[in-house]
Amino acid sequence: MPKTSFRKNSDSPLLIEIAEHFSTVPILAVTNSWFGNNGLWKPAYKAIGNRFNILSRLRCNNVLYDLPEKRKPKQRGRNKKYAQRLGSATDMAKTVQQEARFYNVKSLWKAA
Repeated sequence: MPKTSFRKNSDSPLLIEIAEHFSTVPILAVTNSWFGNNGLWKPAYKAIGNRFNILSRLRCNNVLYDLPEKRKPKQRGRNKKYAQRLGSATDMAKTVQQEARFYNVKSLWKAA
């Protein structure tokens, strides 16, 4: 596969093309924090569907929220976007820092 420069808004077509070749298996995109937003997620998920997942490093100032409760039948108003605030990524990391472990991962990819 040729080396490709990943840029915002030009990466999802490449992922979609790869997913078409592997049409029966789940696709996991592992990205840095630059891609951890809807710029990559929405177009890729729309084309690939439930087979597409993204694993991205969170920015330290990202705020995390719990999932909102399901709507009651005939409830008025729009759906809630957010539920209880869980804290920033930094706050959440501090709560599990003692459980963190270091792993060596061997990669076939080499930085240019």
